[in-house]
Amino acid sequence: MKIRAILINFCILSVILSLLVPFVVAQRTAPKEEKLLNGLRVLMWSDESAPKVWVKIRIHAGASFDPQEKEGVMMLLSETIFPNDATREFFRDELEGSLDVTCNYDYIEISASSKPDQYLTMLETLANALTDPQINKETTETVKGRLASRLEASEKNASQVADLAVRKRLFETFPYGRPLGGSTASLKKIDFADLKFAYDRLFGADNVTVAISGNFPTNVGFRAVRRYFGSWLKSDKKVPSTFKQPDPPPAGMQIVQSPGFVAASVAGAADGTLGW
Repeated sequence: MKIRAILINFCILSVILSLLVPFVVAQRTAPKEEKLLNGLRVLMWSDESAPKVWVKIRIHAGASFDPQEKEGVMMLLSETIFPNDATREFFRDELEGSLDVTCNYDYIEISASSKPDQYLTMLETLANALTDPQINKETTETVKGRLASRLEASEKNASQVADLAVRKRLFETFPYGRPLGGSTASLKKIDFADLKFAYDRLFGADNVTVAISGNFPTNVGFRAVRRYFGSWLKSDKKVPSTFKQPDPPPAGMQIVQSPGFVAASVAGAADGTLGW
């Protein structure tokens, strides 16, 4: 009977521990969430054993917000934030981290990292670039030239042409049917005023989320975010969702002419997904 009682108690204890472990893990991995007065959302995960501090800043507006016939504005704007390699070299050499900017149809995201004793410098550098970007004629022409070179190559690529043809057929004028970075023709219609207008309309603090993880104290990290990002203004107005849903695409094969290459490429789509 004594052995039986011990086994029963052991089983009960095992069940209790199995229920507590997920709860403890969840408590350790759950982020600390804050919001500044300007609407900026901040998420923080602290891990003293981490070798670095990582920051992700997401602006919740991407290429789907490009104006009609001026596709490429948001891609250009994402490249204008850090228009040259000097800042990336600073992150790599001085902060022993990295810096990368991604733009897709839905958002622009900045990913950065640094060693733990330099994360305040990292946050200050990111905040200065985002809250006061150098959007002027010279910078705009520089990033336009780089993007135009990439687009010229992609517009001669069979797979890229086929991919865009499928998107247009599926989505018509819906933003997902337009080229992510625009075209060589649309870039010619864009100037720095278009970028400045898009920044003022979409790059408001209340349209941004900042996530920080790694080896840093959350209380100091939040004070730093409040200091460096607290003066960032809110968006001047909300952008309504007024995109017209596309009509069902026509059936049958479509042949698209694309100059500049010999090889052929075939693209297909089913249930809204692209395939090769």
